[in-house]
Formats: sequence, C-alpha cells, structure tokens
Amino acid sequence: MKKFTLVLLVLCAFSFVKVSAQNNIIRFSPLATIKFKAKLHYERGLTDKISAGAIGSYFFGAYPGFRIEPFGRYYFSDEALNGLYGQLKGHYSANSITINTTSGNTVVNTWTHSFSEYGVAVNLGYQFLLGRNDNVTFDIFTGYRYSSLKYIDNVDSTTLTTEESENQAAELAYRLLHSNLFDFGLSVGYKF
Repeated sequence: MKKFTLVLLVLCAFSFVKVSAQNNIIRFSPLATIKFKAKLHYERGLTDKISAGAIGSYFFGAYPGFRIEPFGRYYFSDEALNGLYGQLKGHYSANSITINTTSGNTVVNTWTHSFSEYGVAVNLGYQFLLGRNDNVTFDIFTGYRYSSLKYIDNVDSTTLTTEESENQAAELAYRLLHSNLFDFGLSVGYKF
C-alpha cells in the first residue's frame, strides 16, 4: 500500500509540472581553444521572449583558472532561443600566472601572481536553429564589455619594483587575450 501511495503521489506531482520539450540548449565554443580555454554554455528558455543561462570557462594555458558568466537574453523574434536577441551578461574570473626564472638549466626563482576580475557586457546576437528538427544551434554575439581588472597604470615606470612591473605585464597580457573591451562569442550546440 505504501508503494502504491508513493507512485500515486509522484504521478500527481508530475501532473502539475509543465513539461516543455526542447527548451534547453547546451553549446561549446570551438574558437575558445585558440586562447587555451574550454568554454561551455547552457541556456534555458523561460518565456516566449526571455531566456537565461550561464557560460563556464576553464583556462588551461598560461593563465590557469576559471570564469563564470551568467546571462539573460531578450529575443526580438516570436520565439525564444531562435533569432535576434539582446543580452546582458556578468562575469567573474579567478586566474594566476607562474613564471620561473632560470640560470642555465637551474630554476633560480619561481614567481606566482593571482588575480581576479568581474565585469558586465551588453551584447547583440543571433541564434540559428538548424537541422531537420531545429535541434542544432549556431550562436554568434558581439558587444561591449566592462572589466574591473586594472593593471598598474599612471605611475612612473622607474619607481616600479620588479614584482609590480611583472604584475603589470601579466595582467595587461591577460586583459588583451581574455578581457578586452570588445566582447565576441561564437558557439555551436544542441537543443533538447
């Protein structure tokens, strides 16, 4: 009797849940590997015009670390997850860099610098649904990004310590590669 009651309760619970087919998308950014990071996107349609999701990145190159980017989208078309959209996206990153100073074949000094950043981006993009069942996705967006990352600037370079100048160079290189003011994304995925 207990099992029957449990099954009945589960069936009743499912009767109140709105089941919506193909309301989720998972995407991968193939171009991100050029910048030594793995980037995975998840998006869920919330209404006919609005979706939300997150982008997770793992940096495996010179700047090991991670980035998380939650976003919200408004689709100008008649259907969420398809067509022209506006996007508001935040981001938080935590990265580091390690440099070994050598003399000959011997490591003389190891220097590690850790830094984090946060910011926001405003984008305009287009998501295409392709394939027989419109389940293959192609997404492209561009826009402006603000980053909190501030390398040491407006100082006399002759007064910088060696560590300060190395920090400045490392953060400037990171900013040029991963957090410049021009935000661009390209990804392919699957709608389910």
